[in-house]
Amino acid sequence: MQRNFVRQEYANFLRKLLYSIDHIDWRVNRSAQMTKLLCHLEKRHGSWPKDVEEEQKQVELAIDRFEKEEISEMDFGRKLVEIMKSLE
Repeated sequence: MQRNFVRQEYANFLRKLLYSIDHIDWRVNRSAQMTKLLCHLEKRHGSWPKDVEEEQKQVELAIDRFEKEEISEMDFGRKLVEIMKSLE
């Protein structure tokens, strides 16, 4: 039961991240913008238990690729949706 709750809460976190991504101008300093956004969201949610460790690694990889402009905003969003759906 606890594991399912944690997974659902992480999915909700990703939903908020996706919503926020749509409202940021990414043309200027992606890395700083993403850091600021993640810090804000993580302050609200705190740290995550090991139940979502694999998904966190996937999200971190997607963030890294997005910050380096290896993937577009659209592809980044798709990846987050894919991870979010795997949690539900």
